[in-house]
Amino acid sequence: MTMATIRWHEVSREDLLDVLLGEPSSLKPSISSFPSLEVKGGKLAVAYAAEAGTDAYLLPTLVVLGNEFAADTLSWLRVYADEVSPISQFARVVLASDWSAFGEATDSLRRVRNRADRWACVAVGEALAQSDGDSELQAMPLSRVSSCFSIPIGRTNLLFGDGNLVRQCVDRLRTVSQDQRLGRRTLSVDQLLPVLAIAGSAVLEDTAASEAALLVVEAASTYFAAFLRSPPLVSFNQLKNYPGLSSDSIEERVVAFNRLSLEVLNQDPSQFGETIAPVLAAAAFLVGRGTSHVFLLKRFGRVAPVAFAWFGVIAALAGPRAWDGAWLRAVKGAERLLRPNFDWLDAPSADIGWAEFSWLSSTFDGVEQLAGIPKMLPRTLSIEIVPGAIIQVRLGTGSADIESRVTSEAKARERALQEALTQFVSLAQRVKNLVEKQPVQANEQQTLGLESESIALSTKGARSRRRRDSSST
Repeated sequence: MTMATIRWHEVSREDLLDVLLGEPSSLKPSISSFPSLEVKGGKLAVAYAAEAGTDAYLLPTLVVLGNEFAADTLSWLRVYADEVSPISQFARVVLASDWSAFGEATDSLRRVRNRADRWACVAVGEALAQSDGDSELQAMPLSRVSSCFSIPIGRTNLLFGDGNLVRQCVDRLRTVSQDQRLGRRTLSVDQLLPVLAIAGSAVLEDTAASEAALLVVEAASTYFAAFLRSPPLVSFNQLKNYPGLSSDSIEERVVAFNRLSLEVLNQDPSQFGETIAPVLAAAAFLVGRGTSHVFLLKRFGRVAPVAFAWFGVIAALAGPRAWDGAWLRAVKGAERLLRPNFDWLDAPSADIGWAEFSWLSSTFDGVEQLAGIPKMLPRTLSIEIVPGAIIQVRLGTGSADIESRVTSEAKARERALQEALTQFVSLAQRVKNLVEKQPVQANEQQTLGLESESIALSTKGARSRRRRDSSST
């Protein structure tokens, strides 16, 4: 896409409803350049494809809000034109600063010469970490990968290159991760930064499995030494204490990993923090000389979950030859989220754009406003963090969540009661059938006789009392 394929119109917020409903009669003649002065003055810029023509039913694909007037415009629309709030249901919505940074500054999107499968590897590792290692790789749904921070960061890198635009994406993801109304995450963006830096490196050639593991540990050791207040307690030298990890015998490699595991688990986690994660990931990778033994990290899913992400970036550098079947299928699934082309004039696939999400989350308390947005999934909201880069977030607790939970619990109790009653009736019917079919035993005959005799005596006594009572009267 180039700027020549876009035709711009300026509209007021009062006319936006008609424009979004496909009635552009109020539009002024289009122009080929972005109306920056008008947007700075409070107008909105709407974009159409240049070849769209002048049909009676014409929909815009992009709406640009001026940064200074965005909050006021969105508030006005919510009160006086609620039908088109949020605008993201009709067209892509961005701030003027985003258009300047991601649109005009690049003129046309360029695919960076980088490998999407490497970002996909990190995303698969992050998805395992976010589940505390409890998820099986073979059964892990692709939706879990789409909620990883690695996906929008990798997508931004692939579309726009490394630099300020990726940092802007990271800053926005950090804001999302700190929002208490959204689902809790095991990993934060900051924990992933060194992993993501390695994934976005310009080294395109694959590396031998053992070399990839050692290379990542060395890079992690350098990073922790530079950014932590104190030197890391574990480093590249930690692996040298376990030469069995380099043995040609798989049994010896497993034994060496178990020794390392015991040493880690016997320590106080606060003593080593996250610095042990790259060593654990490298050791597990060396055991299988590939991705086949990622399950060894499950025991550290709660102690050092970021080890899965480090494992992912080691697999990324080693390349497909080091991937087993389950890892390969998961990576190719995640890669489908990273490879699609992006065009400003495409219909947005996210539930809401960053401009409107940022305004909603900063204006309203509670989760109700976010939960009320039309969504593809009931409890999941997809946000376009930067143009072309989407993340799915799980909505957290709120009145709607509580109501849903209470309803589900009531239904569960009702189902349990119904099952119990069904079992009771079935058991009663079985007992009845057994009693009817079973022959009467001798002791049962005696019991029945005694009961009959007791009944007869009781009846006889009752008659005697009635006769005495009648004679006395």
